[in-house]
Amino acid sequence: MLNTISECIPYREDNAPVIGMIMATLSGEFDKKLKEEVQARYRKMFDSFIEQKIINKKSLFFASCYGENEVIDACDKMTTNRVDGIIYHSLTWPAAETVTTLATYRYLKDIPILVSASPEVFSEKKNKPHIWPLNSDCGKIFANSIFYKLRRPTLWATGLPEDETYQRKLLDFFTVSQLVRRVREAKLVVIGNIMDDFPESFYNPLTVRRELGVRVVEIDSSVLFTLFEEL
Repeated sequence: MLNTISECIPYREDNAPVIGMIMATLSGEFDKKLKEEVQARYRKMFDSFIEQKIINKKSLFFASCYGENEVIDACDKMTTNRVDGIIYHSLTWPAAETVTTLATYRYLKDIPILVSASPEVFSEKKNKPHIWPLNSDCGKIFANSIFYKLRRPTLWATGLPEDETYQRKLLDFFTVSQLVRRVREAKLVVIGNIMDDFPESFYNPLTVRRELGVRVVEIDSSVLFTLFEEL
């Protein structure tokens, strides 16, 4: 399945994004063994993405983040590695401070976030009917509501790591993350003169810089005319 996904990458290996993945959970709630088993499956997927160069080798996976301290440590490391995108995975119903800490961490405020969750995974040893074993998707809904209230736009996806549809959603997020980084490094050259009476009818270089991070370089038409005359 991963090999199929790797064939769909729309960017070069040297442009592969640096991704941080946070597995948020509660320490004393839910089935510990089941949490570890599910987490290991996502870790395997993440490592496979690195091996296939779908994401950069500087990408980071943070297992079992229970609260503010673990997320601050993760954010510090993601800042050092200059991540291009962050996956916040609600392994269970999450501690609220993991969400607020990530949303307000000042050095990562412009980094795209995808909120992820898994469908319910049931223990084979327990009798039916099952109670919610992990409540992951509910945690995703809760996390998104907090991100929204803190004005952090997010993307979201629910799926198991072996699911091709889920992997493709992650690939879309990787593509967006590396594109945002490249756009912020870009320069836009504008040749021509803006009419003095109608500057806002064309564009505002400061607005482009603020919204996209793109630097606008303006070249007056007279400069080109002069160059042509000298040739």
